[in-house]
Amino acid sequence: MVGIWPFTMKVVIAIVLLAAAAGAEVFRFVSPNVQGSSLLDVRGAITVGALQLTRVKTALEYNGTLAIEKTGEGEYLAKFTQFTLDKYDRIDRTVQDATFDDLSPEERRAAKVVHEQGAYEAEMKKPIKFSMKWGKVLRMEASQAHQQWSLNIYRAILTLLQNGVKQPANLAVPFIDYSYEDGITGHCKVQYEIVSQPENQLASGVYNMSKTYNYKQCLGRPVYMHLKDVHRGCAGVCDNHFPDNLLSRYEEEHTDYEMKPTPGCPVNQQRKDSLVTVQTISKYNVSNGVLDEARSESLDVLHLFGGRMQVFTRLWLGLRGDQGPNIEQPSNTKVYETLQQRLPMLEEDELAIPVYALMREHSKGQEYPEFFQKHFDAVIRELHQLHGNQKQGQQNVQQGFDATAYIVELIQAISGMTEEEIRKTMPNAVRQQQPKQMSEEDQLRRQIWIELLGKAGSKTAVKIAIELIKNKTFTASETRHILQDIASFQSYPDTEMIEQVLGLCIQGQGLTSTGKTTACVAAGKVISKACDSKVNQKSQKEQRQWNGQSGKHWSLYHGPSRQGPWKFDAGAEKYETTMGHLAIKPQFRCTPDKLQEYVQRLTRALRQATEFKQIVAYLNGMAKIEKPEALVELIDFVEGKAPNMQQMHEPGEDQWEAINFVRRVAILSLRNVAAKYPKEVNPIVRVIYENTTEPVQTRILAFDVWMNTQPAQWEVEKVMQVANKDTSLELTHYVYTALKTAMNAKEPCYQLL
Repeated sequence: MVGIWPFTMKVVIAIVLLAAAAGAEVFRFVSPNVQGSSLLDVRGAITVGALQLTRVKTALEYNGTLAIEKTGEGEYLAKFTQFTLDKYDRIDRTVQDATFDDLSPEERRAAKVVHEQGAYEAEMKKPIKFSMKWGKVLRMEASQAHQQWSLNIYRAILTLLQNGVKQPANLAVPFIDYSYEDGITGHCKVQYEIVSQPENQLASGVYNMSKTYNYKQCLGRPVYMHLKDVHRGCAGVCDNHFPDNLLSRYEEEHTDYEMKPTPGCPVNQQRKDSLVTVQTISKYNVSNGVLDEARSESLDVLHLFGGRMQVFTRLWLGLRGDQGPNIEQPSNTKVYETLQQRLPMLEEDELAIPVYALMREHSKGQEYPEFFQKHFDAVIRELHQLHGNQKQGQQNVQQGFDATAYIVELIQAISGMTEEEIRKTMPNAVRQQQPKQMSEEDQLRRQIWIELLGKAGSKTAVKIAIELIKNKTFTASETRHILQDIASFQSYPDTEMIEQVLGLCIQGQGLTSTGKTTACVAAGKVISKACDSKVNQKSQKEQRQWNGQSGKHWSLYHGPSRQGPWKFDAGAEKYETTMGHLAIKPQFRCTPDKLQEYVQRLTRALRQATEFKQIVAYLNGMAKIEKPEALVELIDFVEGKAPNMQQMHEPGEDQWEAINFVRRVAILSLRNVAAKYPKEVNPIVRVIYENTTEPVQTRILAFDVWMNTQPAQWEVEKVMQVANKDTSLELTHYVYTALKTAMNAKEPCYQLL
């Protein structure tokens, strides 16, 4: 703990210095000495599409006039005086073209599916109040009845209006400065660049400014990239609960929990696939310290339908005049201390989740089977032709192929189909029992269809895949491949999907030993993604009670705050800070009780197994659940005390060797749990490493897992002491080499070492 303190202080001091440097605003957005309010034209657009696939996309656009009135030092009121919303469907434009000025009237009439004003305008005309200091928004206040979709639009505008750096004294050279800023996507480091041409007398006091967000340096945000099933760099630490692995014999390491913050998931949030903001750039035109125009462009990537959809957002503000109306104060207000978007879980609240609204609008009336069959046949023809060219040695044939572009759209099509529609698309080649006797084109047709079915990830696609596996339609290798895809690409798993995959794991039904292991891994991953742990649920409840009793507000960045009594948001359970999942119907949600039931079913199968391959399969499945509940059941196998471990060795095989091998499998499986619950796994593997009576290879394996538990500095010192005194040169060399490599690494999770 002492070792972490200097590092934490460095971070805090750096942030304080950055804040202190921003002692003045670069521009004002309300003209001085104005009676009433200043008016800004506002235009926002959100488009969804995939540039690599097609030029056709859907779009949401809003236009309005925003009035902002300054009521005191750093105090403002704002409301829209006019607001309209338009939805466009199937616009033939590139993704980057986010505004639609160039659409002809005929194109607008053909593409526009919704033009709304009434109810939306009434909501946007509700006033908000916000406070700024040094160019940064401190808080926003709005009526408790103010809907979140409307407040999200205000949050985006306030994020753009922030200008938290000092005004440059000399504009003869480009000016660059940095600051940490709150915003709709998190509290991140921002680079400011200001450019002017002072030698031109007409340009005196006129300059341009750009603002670029660095999403690799954010406070309280995940520090990983999720690509398919692989995490690049260090997995995030979800420090959203007091470490408690339900095992009384082990003392968990609490340093990171007590010190806060640590790199990883936001407080009270599990790590989920989400809309990942890739890049945000804002540009400003300023004259004599007053904002003339501002525009922001943001590119997000949404992992959906087994592929990536690009979400392009553009917001434009322009000064209109100074003759705006006086704005009334909002009543019965609620205070928001961050600009980060709050997104309703209810699918019906479309405006708060415009991406999903556009997705559903885009798919409405889509004739998926016909679309699929047309492009599926074209893909097969192109791939078959390409294969023929390669066989004939025609490597340099200059010909364009569209197959790759259509693959993800075909995956999206299958994910949107019903069971009956998917069955209609199934080629006859899939039903044949002897695939090796088919023609090359039919083999290709079978292979591609199975690939698409596995990557679709929808509940209907998974159901049909499991059904075909049970009917032995697929070969052993095809079964393994499609189960691997199900494990990686399942989109919104619920209890029905869990029952299907878990049943295949436990019952086996003709699977090979490798196929059974793959099925159990898929079951574990589906359970992990669908279910919440009771550890999280318990800790969230306790934290709410603690906050309510103590009257303190816990800041994610600076510890307990004394800014006033903290009140728990009674409606917070309706919201989540990730766009990772659509709402799942309550009867199909996996609760902590359901999770415990699935763990117990898998545990019974694990403890009844006597064959080595079956035990390994169930251990892999249990580990992939990645919850503390699984640790309770894995611990007997980690320690080698499970009764069935004494019975699994083959005749003539050394019993101790067989038991020790399964122990290593169990120890290695803890790495999966450590990805999300490192502090629970930490003491288990550290005890094994420190036990000098254990075999060297077992201790090295435990050390490997321990390195993934993001240890505190005092632990590192203790581990080095053990290695220094150990009689095994192999272990000592391995430990020192690993620690030296980690300390030179750039990933944030190693910064505390």
